[in-house]
Amino acid sequence: MKEKFESEHKELCEQQVEEVPLRQIVIEWFDDLVICYTKEDNSSLPNIHKAISPEYKASGFLKDVADVTAKEGSNKGLALLKQRLELFLSMVPDNYIMAAVVDHVSQLILHSKEVLKRKLDYITIPELDLD
Repeated sequence: MKEKFESEHKELCEQQVEEVPLRQIVIEWFDDLVICYTKEDNSSLPNIHKAISPEYKASGFLKDVADVTAKEGSNKGLALLKQRLELFLSMVPDNYIMAAVVDHVSQLILHSKEVLKRKLDYITIPELDLD
């Protein structure tokens, strides 16, 4: 089967495969996640500042992100958040990142399998009269 696919799609097999560093993949995933959760049409999170008391003081790893966002706006806060996530990821050992990526991808595959299984449950094949 593999040989058949490769013979039918030689142009795909002959293309240069670009190696992407694992950390870059994770950074792009975080970037996509942040964009997804900060789009107004995808979430109520962009308006969450309305629910937080102005007296609230941020603390911890992302304190400066909260301060920049409050003082300079969400675009600068988002840019700083991305920088902080990259800094945070640079402190995580490669084997932890690899394990997290493998776990995430395996969960995607299992979820896809379940979705396809549910879709197939709705398909009925009529019985054939072989007589």
